[in-house]
Amino acid sequence: RYTKEVQEEMVQNVYCTGGNVGFPGFQKRLENELMAIRPFQSVLRVQVVRGDPMLDAWRGMSKWSSECNETFKKVSVTRQEYEEMGGHYIKKYFASNEPLPAT
Repeated sequence: RYTKEVQEEMVQNVYCTGGNVGFPGFQKRLENELMAIRPFQSVLRVQVVRGDPMLDAWRGMSKWSSECNETFKKVSVTRQEYEEMGGHYIKKYFASNEPLPAT
């Protein structure tokens, strides 16, 4: 789905947050597993949030939604849409976290 150039850019900026980053050895294990599936001699950069990883994503989204109100409205699902279409709609919505098939 992404060009090789975009893939290279993305793998050089992997940013991890949330409760799982607190597991011992998380960053090193993720680096090792990503390197195992990347081409030989790939450049990889994995960052783990400093501070409170449990609330980092919430704080970032809170800040983004208040600063980018019009953009936020365009990528959000309203309560009415959710109630009309149900939770399954969220899985198909373009802003979801549904995994893409590998190509």
